Amino acid sequence: MIGQKVGQTIAEARNFVKQNSLLAAESKYLAAITELEQSKENVNGKAELWSTKAEYLWFRSQFLTDGESVENSRERKLEAIRSACKAAKLGTRYESKLGPKVNELVKMTILNFGCIIREDDSHVHVECPIKIRNMGAGSYGFSIAIFFDGAKCSICGRDVVKDTGCEHIPGLEYNGKKCLIKRENLKIDHVALTTQPKQPQTGFTALFIPKNEIYANFSEEQIRRKIEFGLPLVCSLCRNEGIDPAEISAEKFFQMQGLELS
Repeated sequence: MIGQKVGQTIAEARNFVKQNSLLAAESKYLAAITELEQSKENVNGKAELWSTKAEYLWFRSQFLTDGESVENSRERKLEAIRSACKAAKLGTRYESKLGPKVNELVKMTILNFGCIIREDDSHVHVECPIKIRNMGAGSYGFSIAIFFDGAKCSICGRDVVKDTGCEHIPGLEYNGKKCLIKRENLKIDHVALTTQPKQPQTGFTALFIPKNEIYANFSEEQIRRKIEFGLPLVCSLCRNEGIDPAEISAEKFFQMQGLELS
């Protein structure tokens, strides 16, 4: 459990936030974090430290001081998500408490800042399922046609296609052995891309689009400024279209942008 003194300090920080006394709130948050650093050897101490850091970083991302830019705000939001995730991964108890908070932080970051789209020398990497669906590729999946000479039961050895004597059910265990179907001389005839796939769980998880196709939508001035200042491509689809990005987990959010979560 969080100490009474630290709890009081955090409560005071939150009260200063409500009063819009930002510097006073920051001072209290930092004092609480310093105190919690002393008790991080046990699980409860770690959870309180990381969750308080997440709360502070999110609060601190809401305003900029002299010399800071929007990128500073974005980086603090990312660090807040990382800290909350670390706390949530400490166990089921913490995951149930902090998991929804992590999801909310990710959602708000996407809506506030959009998502940076990764690029390499020749292609743009689109890995967001919402973006992929919006581009029309999300409705497709794959159907695979295969041929094989036989399909034998791993328990009795009978061919389950030709021999009706096999009574074993694939996936169940018999005398400690799981029943599997062993296909012999399996050959793939073709793989079809279709809107009615036989394997509905399949589909596109990433699109790699030539840069020249993306940059064709930019003016020469936009391209010049992007190159000169090293500006990233940013997708603001969810914010612009009023889409709820709740399906994007913290892991997926960081993966899409080529960032480390932990």
